[in-house]
Amino acid sequence: LTNPSFRPANASDMTPSWWMGVDFGGMKVQRSSVLQSPNALGFNPSLGLSVGYDYKPLASFRGQLLYQHYSDYAKATYSALAQGNKYVSSSGVFKRNYNLVDLRLAYMLNLNNLFQGYDAARKLNFWFTAGPGLTFTLAQNNSWVDGQTMDMQDASQVSLANSRAGKVSPTVHGSFMTTYKLTDITVVDIIIL
Repeated sequence: LTNPSFRPANASDMTPSWWMGVDFGGMKVQRSSVLQSPNALGFNPSLGLSVGYDYKPLASFRGQLLYQHYSDYAKATYSALAQGNKYVSSSGVFKRNYNLVDLRLAYMLNLNNLFQGYDAARKLNFWFTAGPGLTFTLAQNNSWVDGQTMDMQDASQVSLANSRAGKVSPTVHGSFMTTYKLTDITVVDIIIL
């Protein structure tokens, strides 16, 4: 019932160390059910920097600064200038483009060390990470995508009413991550949200 070669993760077997990395990638998701077309499928790119500290086999920590460009679709009701210089109420679909910066802190649990014991020579590791963060909305631009026309005043009103530019939102994040050690100083990781 027990594996005689199994050795629980032991802090004395590991030398604590700092590390840093460059993060890049993105997400391809169905952004919204508002616009049912191939254009609703999009790729949201991200780029970031990470600094981490491997303290013990079961206790690693990471700080991350991540830039993301994100867009989605939404509906809005507005007053459009029609014939006869009269404003009529209508609705349209617009695309919201966000520039976001995430500041994240995370606890990282090495699942291999948890279930197989610490092994400094192991190349492939699986992790679970979780922690708090802050999301800063740097800018937001709204553009109409359904062919509606309106004057600039109405477009500005809709843009301002739906803008989150300048706002800060607290977040909680979690993910599974796979790392592969290419050399003693180079590691490639894949994050699964």
